[in-house]
Amino acid sequence: MKRVFSAIIAILAFAGVACAQSYQMTVITSSGKVISVDADDLLSVSFSPASIEIAPASGTDLADAFNGLDLSGVGLVDVKLEAGGEYTCNAPVNCAATLQILGDVDNPAKIKMGDNKFLVIDKGLALANVEIDASECNTQLICWNSTPSVPAVESGQFVILDPVIVNNVKVTGMTSSFMYDGGKAYVWDAMTINNCVLEWESQDKNGFNFASSMPIVWNVSNNTMYSKVKTGQNFIGCSGKRPWQVTGYESRKGEINFENNTFFQLANSKQFFNTNTLKGQKNELFTFKKNIFVDCSNKKIYANITNNNAQLTCEDNTYWFDGAAYEEPSSYNSDAGLQTDPAFVDPANGDFTPTGAEQVEKKTGDPRWL
Repeated sequence: MKRVFSAIIAILAFAGVACAQSYQMTVITSSGKVISVDADDLLSVSFSPASIEIAPASGTDLADAFNGLDLSGVGLVDVKLEAGGEYTCNAPVNCAATLQILGDVDNPAKIKMGDNKFLVIDKGLALANVEIDASECNTQLICWNSTPSVPAVESGQFVILDPVIVNNVKVTGMTSSFMYDGGKAYVWDAMTINNCVLEWESQDKNGFNFASSMPIVWNVSNNTMYSKVKTGQNFIGCSGKRPWQVTGYESRKGEINFENNTFFQLANSKQFFNTNTLKGQKNELFTFKKNIFVDCSNKKIYANITNNNAQLTCEDNTYWFDGAAYEEPSSYNSDAGLQTDPAFVDPANGDFTPTGAEQVEKKTGDPRWL
């Protein structure tokens, strides 16, 4: 384990009486650089939060890797997983600092979940290059803490300024939420889900369960998200404070961008995006481009996003339900979409390669299949 402090030294000349004897303070950095400061010129020394680096060996239970860690004053926990390493997680990883868990991009680490949450956090997150087997996990995977360590802003939300990034992550066997806000009013300044494959064996909760929370900017791109069965739960529930009503964001517009994703059998009889607080709000910008929706949301992808007032941009999306094309109602959006079957090669076994001519020509859906 490596703990790294960064020192911020303010040097100002005193105007008062000089000391009879002068002292030098010497700082030696981890890179070997020597910094010498005359004590007479030193006004103050402050330390920014430390970062801790841990590199658990393959075979480690990740919850055990966090046992006994002193996170007081720590701003970042940086976890480096072995290339191709095999790990377990049989208890939640609780982290009150910004958390970064990185595997190898060419040989992702594998994590076998027990019947417990994976992460319980209340700061930023970077999770990348891992494959998670959630077949024995019957609860939410990534959770924000129900007792936040960050103070609430004046409008009552817990604002997370560090980004939340999930990249190149594959999850199989989920039955509950991929992300859950812990029932608290979090606001994420920036959230990105990119280049992921998320599989639900079944779905007993919203896939993204943000009932009390809201991202200011949410980018979802180049992903495949699907269920093995046609689900009867909303896929996204997002009903926190409107972004422009959050202290510090009064002049901002919210942005939700979905581009080049493949969705299959999600919210089959329910709502793909359930949000009462954002519906019809002109300060919320929605963009949906080059996505493929098959057997999702009972032919109403945008029904609970807009009543023709919200700023909704749609382009080259495929809408296919029960073996036929359909058009989203014009009161929701003006994009007729691609009116052809994407004709996935073998969706029952997780192969979403489109063979439909239009989808191939326009390069729609998750690029990994093109």
